[in-house]
Amino acid sequence: MPIVNSSIKTTTNNTGTSLWLQHNFPTFCLQMLWLLLFPCTVLCDASMQTYQMCPGTPFYIPRPTEYDPNTSYLHFARKGTSRPEIVLRGTTVSDHYSFKDDTLFISELRKTDAGVFSWSGDQKIHKTFKLEIKDCAVPQMVVFGQPLKLSIPPEASRLEFVHPSNQHSTKTVWIADGLTHVPRAFLQGSSWIAEKTTYADEGSYTFRRPSGAEVSKIQVKVTADIKYYNMDEDAIQQKWDIFLPISLFEMSLTFTPEPHNEYVLIYKGSVTEKVENLFSDRMAFQEQSEGVRIVLTDLRRRDAGRYQIVDVDGNLVALRFLSANQSPSYYTYFYALIPAVLFILLCVCICKCCCSKSKNKSNTPSNPEDASPAQPYNAIEMQDREPSNMGLEDYVPSIQQAMSPPPPSAQGSSLDPQPQFQLQGSGDGLGDIPSTFPLTMDTTTST
Repeated sequence: MPIVNSSIKTTTNNTGTSLWLQHNFPTFCLQMLWLLLFPCTVLCDASMQTYQMCPGTPFYIPRPTEYDPNTSYLHFARKGTSRPEIVLRGTTVSDHYSFKDDTLFISELRKTDAGVFSWSGDQKIHKTFKLEIKDCAVPQMVVFGQPLKLSIPPEASRLEFVHPSNQHSTKTVWIADGLTHVPRAFLQGSSWIAEKTTYADEGSYTFRRPSGAEVSKIQVKVTADIKYYNMDEDAIQQKWDIFLPISLFEMSLTFTPEPHNEYVLIYKGSVTEKVENLFSDRMAFQEQSEGVRIVLTDLRRRDAGRYQIVDVDGNLVALRFLSANQSPSYYTYFYALIPAVLFILLCVCICKCCCSKSKNKSNTPSNPEDASPAQPYNAIEMQDREPSNMGLEDYVPSIQQAMSPPPPSAQGSSLDPQPQFQLQGSGDGLGDIPSTFPLTMDTTTST
């Protein structure tokens, strides 16, 4: 009897297992397949698509083209874990997850949402991508001792501060009830202001919603207060007065008149003997409620240099540069005159060349046709002669003499016949020359 009951019970268990496998075998196989393939997917995540998003922003999980609302599953492996979570249709794994438009919608991204998402269906992995939450902090520079001002977003409920020296320690410096948790801070309108910023205020400031999601993040960087002075100015010719927003007992002061030559005047609040040796009684320190005041009277040229102030942790608080105008030497004037002399000589040479060229151009006629034509050598003499009262009859003997034929001896010695001229007249008392002066040339040659 017990044996029969045992066999019946065993048969009943096997039948139940068979029925469970028959109805859930596809899902079981899909889960086993995903567990086997997921390590390979994570190892090969360099080739998958990556989305980098800022915290606090909404995000829709992209779905594949093979998506089927009846058979598709969404798997998620959180960053830092190796076991994936299965996000089924119509269910959520977090309060800020919801299904919209047949996909997963994340209303406000958080650091815990970073990881690998994968779509699968019909025992296949269709799409795998990686979601990264990046740091979207906005940098803001603040000078040491100056106020820090941060604008409060309307949806923010609190402000958290993290110092870079301790990243795991978060301090709440403001909450929505209007109270501040920093003695030097106060509210002004929609801004949170901290007075007299020091290096202790350096770090990240994060405004968060009531849900804890990040609204905005500001990375504050404190810089040294740097100023320049000239002792030749009227304002500081006799006294140099500077104020530093730090206590005298928390600072160190170093004076550097020239490179590689430093003098420690104050070391962690203690005044050294260098102050007496270099400045005698001309330098004084006045401790005040808001800081320290340094006064240097009867300024001298050797007081020029760099004054460096650091706090007890070695952070640079302020830099003050005091300069003095040096009187130029004779060599400076000499070197300055050389270019002026060379410039004057160059101008003189250029003017001289231009004048010589213009003079040559004035002597040369611009138009060759305007020049007087060439004349015989005796034409100038005839033009220069004064007019006389001599008549035509006074020139007749000379003309006849010039027109008379040469003697026979001259004709016989000539090889070529020459043209002969003969004056013909009408015999009216002027010889053979007519009154109208017609001249005829007889070119007849005797044969």
